[in-house]
Amino acid sequence: MNLTLKQRRGIVIAIVVLLTGYFWFTYSGPYMWLAELSLNWRGSYEPTFIGVLTGLVVLLPVALISEIPAVKRRFPLDLFKVPEGTTPGSPYNIVLYSDDSVIPWWPLGIGIICLGASLYYGSQLWTAGERTAITASQLEAGVRPSSGWLDVTGCALPSEAIHEVVKERGKEEETVFVPLVSSTWERGQPVYVYLDLGKVNRAHEAEARWSGRVAWSGLPGMIRESFNRSDAPPAEEYFLLDTTFNPREHQSMFVSLMVAGVFSFVVAAIRYPYLLHKRKIREGAGG
Repeated sequence: MNLTLKQRRGIVIAIVVLLTGYFWFTYSGPYMWLAELSLNWRGSYEPTFIGVLTGLVVLLPVALISEIPAVKRRFPLDLFKVPEGTTPGSPYNIVLYSDDSVIPWWPLGIGIICLGASLYYGSQLWTAGERTAITASQLEAGVRPSSGWLDVTGCALPSEAIHEVVKERGKEEETVFVPLVSSTWERGQPVYVYLDLGKVNRAHEAEARWSGRVAWSGLPGMIRESFNRSDAPPAEEYFLLDTTFNPREHQSMFVSLMVAGVFSFVVAAIRYPYLLHKRKIREGAGG
């Protein structure tokens, strides 16, 4: 069966999407490896970000295999040629980085993705501000912290801890939320700070200093309702302290992704004159 270039590309894209979806929803293959790497490195992972990376990992060997001469002869993809039946300058050609386009879309796209992710991690650092020490007693007295990066001293209440278990793609993820109060706090009184301990339950530490970033989104809805029905209900204005926040890791991700983004833009800048020169040659040959 003779397939057009557009149909062959469509088949390859469909295979990449299906494989990526399979790895994502079954928590296996490259998705699992990347997620576990993130868990070991940062203590958590972001499903969508890992999913995008998985797609790139799946696409890379497909792109390399397509360049093997034997494969090229039997199943040519010709990623840099205009598909049959399309007109020069059409959006289809530009998006697929065709010979008709002088814009290096692939390095530009990678650069934009990397810089966007870098800005995400950077925003986590910028909004955190300077590290500030405060006590649960001060928070209960109405004192408001001057930054979002806090060292809070208080007593955790392991008996009032609530575990949120989320099953994603066959794997259970558990997050622990614990009230943090002063030594004078009594049951039934409002709580002004809760700890998001992530996947490690350290609520048994009776008196400790807890470091983290204020999660302005607050407690998840179901968790908040559960605390409302407990002996440690949230105050009208409470804080959720994300103890998994690690400035060094965020800074490392910010710098790494920023460097990758800048490098991609440099590659795009170097490639642009080459593509422009190729188009001029084609136009000269056509004329």
